[in-house]
Amino acid sequence: MLRSTARHGSPLRDWEVIRMLKKVITWAIVLFIVYYLATRPAGAANFVHHVFNGLHSAANSMAKFVDTL
Repeated sequence: MLRSTARHGSPLRDWEVIRMLKKVITWAIVLFIVYYLATRPAGAANFVHHVFNGLHSAANSMAKFVDTL
């Protein structure tokens, strides 16, 4: 009787690969953000401005909701 001795990756090895991929993806995102900030500071400032306006609007809406209770 012949058995296949080929093994798929061990669970420990699989987790190591996943952890390494997460690190690579995280660093790629960070580097993209730094590149974007360096090449388009006005666009980045506009994005941050819109984010803070959205947060401000959400806070105002929440305050109105709590006031009506």
